[in-house]
Amino acid sequence: MADALPVSYCSSEAALISAAEKRNLKMEVEGRIKAYRFVAYSAVTFSVVAVLSVCVTLPMVYNYVHHVRRQMHNEISFCKVPYHCVF
Repeated sequence: MADALPVSYCSSEAALISAAEKRNLKMEVEGRIKAYRFVAYSAVTFSVVAVLSVCVTLPMVYNYVHHVRRQMHNEISFCKVPYHCVF
């Protein structure tokens, strides 16, 4: 029955250890929260940068492909011109 004594009957040293453990636990939880917050902000930042880069590069790629296609079409039409028209 001596083990089942309420906290108020425990020694002050045990109460101090328990308070120190609580502080350590609270600091550990706060550290985890900061780490998770950093990871979340990093993920959001990376996602925004990825979307913006796609918004910039996709029109550039489309323009390049359109230019190459137009150039190839011009080259093919030039090759179709009869030989006597060239000279």
